[in-house]
Amino acid sequence: MKNALKTISLALLVCAGCSKKSTARAPDAAARVKPDMASARPKTQPKPKPQPKPKTAKLAGRDFIREAKALMKLAACAGDGELPPKVRQATWKRHCARIKRRMQQYRDNYIKHMKPFLAKLQPAGLPDVVVYPFGGGDLLSALLTYPDAREITSLSLEQVGDPRRVLAITNKMADDTLKILRETIDGLLALDDSTSVNLMKMQRGAIPGQLAFFLVALAVHGYEPLSLRYFELGEDGAVRYVDDARITELDGKRSRQLSGGWTRPDFSPAFRYGELRFRRAGAPDAKVQVHRHLGANLSNGVLGKSGFNAQSPVTRHLERKGKIKAMTKAATYLLWRPGFSNVRDYLIKHAVFMISDSTGLSPLHARRAGFRYRTFGRFDGAFFKNRAKNKHSMALVGVYKRQPRRSVPMRFGYPDVDGHPHMMVVYKKGIAAAKGASK
Repeated sequence: MKNALKTISLALLVCAGCSKKSTARAPDAAARVKPDMASARPKTQPKPKPQPKPKTAKLAGRDFIREAKALMKLAACAGDGELPPKVRQATWKRHCARIKRRMQQYRDNYIKHMKPFLAKLQPAGLPDVVVYPFGGGDLLSALLTYPDAREITSLSLEQVGDPRRVLAITNKMADDTLKILRETIDGLLALDDSTSVNLMKMQRGAIPGQLAFFLVALAVHGYEPLSLRYFELGEDGAVRYVDDARITELDGKRSRQLSGGWTRPDFSPAFRYGELRFRRAGAPDAKVQVHRHLGANLSNGVLGKSGFNAQSPVTRHLERKGKIKAMTKAATYLLWRPGFSNVRDYLIKHAVFMISDSTGLSPLHARRAGFRYRTFGRFDGAFFKNRAKNKHSMALVGVYKRQPRRSVPMRFGYPDVDGHPHMMVVYKKGIAAAKGASK
């Protein structure tokens, strides 16, 4: 018992000593810290919370991305969309075997050889907005020529088309229409050129032809669609996306025939203008690019506001873009004609750089506005023999003769009157000097 009491007493003495030692040190530590320094001691800051990525503003209007992906799967045999339910696998695989060969030929020829050639011609600092007049169905060439464009606008008499029909298409309709699609797009994939007759064939039927062409172009170049919307233009040229109510309102109306002798579309005018947003497939961080197509008559207002005149919403829409780079090809030499002077004047005013075949700007119009030329291939006269000797053709022949013969890897639009491939770059003074362009 005595030993136990002794042990307890010793423990209490040790503990008391520890307490005194602790209390004795506290004042010494505090004394070493000056009052003004103590108040300046930094407080522990909480770690900043990671900021969420800014949300992209949701666009108005009806988004037909489901239909776009289904059409891309059906027509271009690409993407993650679902095949329309009534289309048989055998029908689709037969189509894919044929069109994929053509798509690969385009990659092996134009993307392999022409794309790097075109890229080397373009100096830094050009606008990232492209306008392509008379560019019916030809997003394929626009992405070949200007792959990094933020925005591409193509214009032609052909209208985009109603995507709703795709989901209900029967196997027989799909088989018949896909055959027409292959026939009509063949020239574009093989020769970088589409005839007006072929483009008109796809303005009626179960598959919207222009839209199908655009989706094939995305597949060939390795892009995926993100949204598909249709729009109208306000009087000021601003884009106004159509919603379900507006589509219902227009469903009972027929699209206008934009030019005499041109095939009238069999779909609602709600589907005349369309917008695809897209990015590199499988690359979620890639930039989003925009393609808009306007079904419009580019003549000098022969059909009122559907034509290209100062009062047209189409004109005002293009004016809003400011400075642009442009392209055209296989455009039947319309830019040479007086009846298309308004669209020609628009290009002269707003384009700082333009790539085209001989159907682009005539030297008789462009040189007086300060443009210069750099020529490629051989040009001995316009592709159409009845225009090979006119004043614009002969002026362009003179431009080619005064410049050294530079090769062009592939045909770009029309050949000349004797079948020679050719191409030209037209640019404002000072723009292409770094590329060694000839005067």
